[in-house]
Amino acid sequence: MPAIYSAIGRNEARNAAIFDDVLTALEAGRCPLILTERREHVEALRTRFERFTRNLVVLHGGLKSAERREAQAGLRASANDERLVLANWPIFG
Repeated sequence: MPAIYSAIGRNEARNAAIFDDVLTALEAGRCPLILTERREHVEALRTRFERFTRNLVVLHGGLKSAERREAQAGLRASANDERLVLANWPIFG
């Protein structure tokens, strides 16, 4: 099963579709949440989105204290601010 999840996370066509859908949601004023099982998938999506959204919140179990504070600040941003949340499940596992 881990090999299947890893392959899904590396699927470029699927990641491109996620990217397009999320940008459409952001343009519509929504605040999407992408929840994935693989931390590597979170990092790949972070790389893709970090230049395209003003408020990117990344959550995973390996966050350092400063990164955790930054994520918490992003989650507290105004409801009117653009926000995209990327996380892996379990977040603290």
